[in-house]
Amino acid sequence: MTARTDCPLIMMVAQEPFETLDMNKFCKLIPIAYVDGTRAAPVDFPNDGEIWWMLTAHTSRLAVPGLLVVGRIELAVRYKADEEASSQYQAIRESIQDLNIRDGLEVITIPGDAIESIQEVVARGFQIEVISPPAHVVMLYWRSHYYGPFTVAQAESVALKESSGVSFAAAHTDGVTVYEFDPTTFDKATKNYRFAVHEKVSLTGNNRSRSFDCADVSHDILIAAGYDRLLATNPKKLVLEPIERKLLRLAKDCLNRPKRQQLKQLLEELDLTGRKAGGTAEMVEAVRHAKSLTEKQEAALGAAAEALLQSGLLGEDRIKEAEKTFALKYVEERTAELQANVEMKLTAQQTELRGIEEELKNARTNLQKERAERREALEQEIATERK
Repeated sequence: MTARTDCPLIMMVAQEPFETLDMNKFCKLIPIAYVDGTRAAPVDFPNDGEIWWMLTAHTSRLAVPGLLVVGRIELAVRYKADEEASSQYQAIRESIQDLNIRDGLEVITIPGDAIESIQEVVARGFQIEVISPPAHVVMLYWRSHYYGPFTVAQAESVALKESSGVSFAAAHTDGVTVYEFDPTTFDKATKNYRFAVHEKVSLTGNNRSRSFDCADVSHDILIAAGYDRLLATNPKKLVLEPIERKLLRLAKDCLNRPKRQQLKQLLEELDLTGRKAGGTAEMVEAVRHAKSLTEKQEAALGAAAEALLQSGLLGEDRIKEAEKTFALKYVEERTAELQANVEMKLTAQQTELRGIEEELKNARTNLQKERAERREALEQEIATERK
């Protein structure tokens, strides 16, 4: 049988990269599964069961032992069947990329006691320790339920034998929405599309069969087709919003410091009184949880304020610019107001002037009429006297 070259293949980085005499960098990949869900058969990759991979400036960052990648393969140019370390296939170097949600994702288990609520996985500062480098997009398994998808942000890469912290953010376009699945629905929808992988990888530039420094790597992989089947079950949606984001969204309420202080003092009094009075464990725990939320909000608000100051958004230049903008706006508004008042007064005066002119015109008309009447009367008197 032969390997398939018509379908993208999920692979795992098998070793540290090495450099050849012609200054090119290479690495080896372990075939895992095709993106349609078909497992890669070891017999299809003779000799060392691996795939040649020539690194580029764009893909060299992915050459981390144990990391999952996806890409296409082709027949190797320099395959030698009689050499144990020679691979029959090579990766099409421009096709190699991070394993993404279009092709597959990884399932990661969160210890049951690591958090009190699934909301906490997106909280600032929350991390879990992992040894194997996780995929870029994951589903989380916590207390018998599955949640996701989440994107993974990993701290600076360390040696594979050392653990490193990773944090999570909702992978949905709105940045806050994830799905929740019960185990029955999840297992049924992902059947034949989910599988566990356990491989050895070399922590040096030597082939795994020749390396004296190897590490065991495990991944729980879910093929994209299985994730599509999950979405078809009309899953429950959850909104996981970090406290920092809530503070920004509700800034007007959160920035009222006196009220926050009053709430904090009240919660402390309730906590103390409840413990002294022998209150129920449920009530005391509820008060403590509320206290922890207010403390987290205070810390988040402080961090947000510090970030604003460090970013220069509240710096002296910004304040001066804001003052200048406000002053210009005030002048413009006052100018418009004064102009409106002047125009209004001028209109009133013009109306009054037109009234005076009308009165003067009427007075002139009346005067002329009166003169004409008096002249006519005088002429009649003169005519009478003459007679």
